[in-house]
This record gives sequence, C-alpha cells and structure tokens, in this order.
Amino acid sequence: MDSNGSPRFPNLFQPLQVGPVTLRNRVTIPAHQPRLAKDSLPGDAYIEYHRTRARGGAAMQSTGNTAVVRSALAEVGPVRLANVDDRIIPGYQRLAAAVHGEGGRILAQLGHMGATAQASNMIVVSASWVVSEVSRDVARAISEAEMEELRDAFQAAAARCRQGGLDGVEVLMYTGNLLVSFLSPFSNQRQDQWGGSLENRMRFPMAIVQAVRDGLGSDRVVGIKLTVDEFVEGGIDLPQGVEIARRFADSGLIDYLSVTVGNNLTLASQKRDRWPTGSVHGEFRPQSRAVKQAVGRLPVCYIGGVTDLQMAEEIVASGDADMVGMVRAHIADPDVVRKGSEGRLQEIRPCIHSNVCINVTHGRKAVRCISNPEVGEELTWADAYANRGPGRRAVVVGGGPGGLEAARVLAELGHGVTLFEKEGFLGGQMHRWSSARYLNEARRVVGWWSSRLKELGVDVRLGQPAEAQTVTQLSPELVVIATGSRPMTAPVPAAEGSSVKQLDAWQGLEGLASGRAMIVDDMGRQDAFHVTERLIETCSEVYLVTSCIHVGEGEGVGTLPQTLTRMEQLKVKIVERARPRRIAGSSVEVLGLFGGEPRIIEDVDSLVYWRGGVSETALADALRAAGVRVELIGDAVLPRRVYDAVQEGATLARTAFAEQVPALAT
Repeated sequence: MDSNGSPRFPNLFQPLQVGPVTLRNRVTIPAHQPRLAKDSLPGDAYIEYHRTRARGGAAMQSTGNTAVVRSALAEVGPVRLANVDDRIIPGYQRLAAAVHGEGGRILAQLGHMGATAQASNMIVVSASWVVSEVSRDVARAISEAEMEELRDAFQAAAARCRQGGLDGVEVLMYTGNLLVSFLSPFSNQRQDQWGGSLENRMRFPMAIVQAVRDGLGSDRVVGIKLTVDEFVEGGIDLPQGVEIARRFADSGLIDYLSVTVGNNLTLASQKRDRWPTGSVHGEFRPQSRAVKQAVGRLPVCYIGGVTDLQMAEEIVASGDADMVGMVRAHIADPDVVRKGSEGRLQEIRPCIHSNVCINVTHGRKAVRCISNPEVGEELTWADAYANRGPGRRAVVVGGGPGGLEAARVLAELGHGVTLFEKEGFLGGQMHRWSSARYLNEARRVVGWWSSRLKELGVDVRLGQPAEAQTVTQLSPELVVIATGSRPMTAPVPAAEGSSVKQLDAWQGLEGLASGRAMIVDDMGRQDAFHVTERLIETCSEVYLVTSCIHVGEGEGVGTLPQTLTRMEQLKVKIVERARPRRIAGSSVEVLGLFGGEPRIIEDVDSLVYWRGGVSETALADALRAAGVRVELIGDAVLPRRVYDAVQEGATLARTAFAEQVPALAT
C-alpha cells in the first residue's frame, strides 16, 4: 500500500494517527453484522471475512456490535458476537493476528441494543419506557442496579478486548440503542440524576466510556459511534449533537468519533441511514463537518452511504472528516482500497446500493450481496481459486446477472466460456428494472461484469439466440441455462370498446405506457416500485394497486421505508388490499380483497400488470434430449430475486467441474 498517497487520492491514502495507533490510510470499515460468528465467537468464517478486507487495504475495521451482558444473548443469537466471558479471548487473539498480519487495525464495537433489540424472549430496556415503531415492542426503563451491572460488564468486556490483542474498542451510541437513548430527550424522560439536563443525560454514557477506558488501558484506542442528528421531533438535533460530541472530546477519554444520524425507533427516521439505489450518497457531510469543527484535532470518521473512493477523497480533502467509513463498498469488493491505490479503479466491483446486505442480515441470515456472491464465504472461494482444475468447455445461455456471474467465475477458474444473449445488451432483467433514470445506478455492476468478461477472454455473442444445434456444435461439457423468465400475463376483463391499454411489466419498463396509468402488483416486492419509477417518467399520473396487505410487503428495512418515502414524493396514489375486477371504457373497477364497495378509477389510459414470471426452459429440454449436461440457474429454475440468480450462478460455476479431471483440448 502506498503510504504516501496517490496522485488521484492524495489525501485519502495518507496515514493518520488515532490515539496510540497509526492508520495506513483514511478508509475504515465501520461496525456491521455479517452474521458469521460461531456460537457467538469469532470462528474461521468470521476471521477470514475481516482478514480478506485487511488484505484489501482497509486501514481499520470494527467487529459488529457485541453484547456485553447475558441478558442480551437472546437478541444476539449464535451468529453475532457476545463478549460476556473469557471464551471470546482466543477468538479475539486469532482475529487480531489475522488482521495485523495484513497490516490492518481491528477494534471491537461494544454496546447494548436497548429498545431497538428484536427478540420475543428478551426483556427490552431503554432510558425510559418507550415503544419502538419498528419492532412494536415495549421497552421498560432500565434500573440503577442494572445500570451498575452494565457499567461493570463494559469494563470487563474491554479488558477481554485487551487480552485478545485488539487495537481498541468502539462504544455504540447509535440510532435508538440503550446509550444514545440516555442522550436523547426523545427517549429519556427520567426524573433522576440520569435525565433532564444535558449534563444528566450524558452522565451514564460518559460513565460507560470511562469504564471502557479503565478496562482497556491508555495504550489502546477508544472511540464512539455517535448519533448527532436523530431527525425526530424532540430528539437530538444537530446543535445538541455537536455539543454532545464536544463534551465527549473534551473528556480526554476518547481517540476518535464516528458521526451518524437517525433513530431506529421511528419509521420516519430509520430510513435516513439506509441509502438504497438512487439515493444521495454522502448527504450527511454537513453533520460531520459541524462535529469536526467543534472537536478540533480529534479524528472524526464520516459514515453514510459512501461507496466510491472519489467521494471519500473529497470528504477528507474538504475537512469534513479525517476518515471515511465504507462498509458496503467492502462487502461488494474487499480489495477496493488496494485497487484504488494501484490505479485499477475500473476493476473495482461496484456497490449498487440494492441493500440486499441490510435486508438479508436483518432477516437473521449471513451477509449477501448482488455484486459479490463470495462475501461471507471467503474461505470456500479462496480454496476454489487456489485449487483450479484443468480447463473445460462451457456455454452460458443468457446474459442476465446469473449468467454473467456464472460466466465470470467459470472463466476465472480457467475454463473456456461462450455466452449467448439473444438481446443486443447484457443485464437481462436488471437492465430492464433499472431503466428508470432514478435507478440507473444498478447498471454499474452490469458494466463491471461486461468489462471483466472481456478481460477474461469470454466469447460474448450479443444478439444471438442460442439454439440447440448451435450450442452442441461447440462441444460443451456444461451448458448453464440462465434464460430467465417472461412476465406472467393476467389481463383484466374488459367490456367491448374499452380504451385502456393493458401491458405487461416489460412493456411498461420499455416506456409503452402513457397518460394516466395504473400498475397492478401481486408480488409485494421492489420490482413493482421499479416499474412505478419508469411510469412516472412516461405517464401523467400513476396509481399503484396491490393485492398485498401493504405495498412492498416482501421488502425489508433496507429498502421499504425509503421507497415509501419516494412514492410519497412522486405523488403515487396507492391502493392496498385490492385488485382490478373489470374495465369499462376508460374506467377501472377496483375491488377490495376483504369486501367493501368497489372503487371506480376513471380516465385510465394504461394498465400494467406485475404478478411475477414464468421460467423459460425450452432450450434446456432440447439440450437434455441431445445428451448434453445442462444446469439451470436463476429464474430459469424459478422466478425469484436477482441475488438468488447471482448466488446460484457463482456456486454452480465454482462446483461444476470440481470432481472432473480431463483437461480442455487446445
């Protein structure tokens, strides 16, 4: 790694002193939950996840938020870390050795989720009694005896971090968790010494920081991940947040501050720190700038939707922060820093802000990524790349995300690959779904796949439908069918002479809808919102009618709150728990699923139906009849989500020839 910066990133790649440690550059990977722990301890998968990103050049990483008391274990589960006894020390030692061996620094984030915890068998506590709009759980006020127990637990946990050889601890005071609930007048209604004035509200969080410093010692890093603007009426606003940051800085107990925003107890505020596709990146630089100006020389880390090195460089160069946290960028490509420092920017696998990583982990599954199916399985993939067999011949039919990833992995492993795509473009459904200007960002990963296939020498045949005879003439030892699906049609009964133009989702995305439009959604997924975005560009007014309990029913916290906000901004008219029953003239009769009087929506020009797809498998059947080895992936198996197709394509390509020996003839 170039410790003297680079011509393109002269500030970002400069070293930085943070307390007792020197960072090799200004790029960090803030705390997040990959859900890779084993029995709440750092196992092989967890350690390799962090080792891989240290090898890629990240200066400093933090573990995911780690419980320090046994009462929080129900919320944590076995795939998240728990620092409640000495069993974690050997795992910390292995983790520290792995990251240090690659030139990086590693901290443990310690915290208590408070009212943001989501576990039915856990007693949830907060500074005061509060109800979460997200989980709908009630949190009771924590007692002083529990506060004392927690202070001791933080100190003991910090001591274990020291024994484990970690570089320090980050204390979590973020978006509604227990410690920030004391800081916020929104969630702290206490009438004792722990509530009321700012001095009182800071008393317990400050005591926790002191306990961490006592347990850790002066030769380790202590930082705080701090919410400085909650965007909640009656909560922490920016002036209060800046004052809180200044007081922590003046305490002399900490070595850096990470600046965040939002409050995960409220739906309206929760959306502020998710940044899905199309959102503004780096939008909270003013908050970071205000904190930096208040705390002077204390290092400040900006966290918030930054996924490219150029923006990170701008943030550091402007003085808005000293470091930039880039979690998602490193999920998509663990080598982003190394590639940037070597001038290989075009090779960086882009994050497209699909928020699969957030939705999957909030669903209590291991981290996943549309751009990078290797994430969370670093050991498995390292073994595959290290033990490549002799090259074979493979054909991939279909240039959508699954087919592109299958072709890439096959070629990376040394196989000869030909890819057929009947359209004149790559990307398949992703190309279509991202046709709206607001969603064009999603096409960046298609561009990356295309460039990578060219570098690997894959024979890409655009505009060439694959036929059985054409494929068999290539003598492939494997044919991957990634032909996707076509929209399921379900026209609404229409009286003779009706003028409403009925279209499928593809036609809607192609811009064929006009005038006053209605999209009918039976799936409850992000797809319907993507079609809606496109209709907004081509139509004068848009109704979104869904048979789901609510729109986006199948979406997660990483996308739904932001998307609903976007629909409000676009003035989309939403009708839930309903379906169109018939069309007469230009009027559409909509009937509620649970009864009630029909609703007539008049002057409709276009109706677009989205109810999923039907797999395209005709070629697979013909090739099997010819005795060719055929494997299906993605929507050709069953119409699902993009990351399912990408994951299947990668896994198949990695394992397809693992047990076979004969080499590719040259």
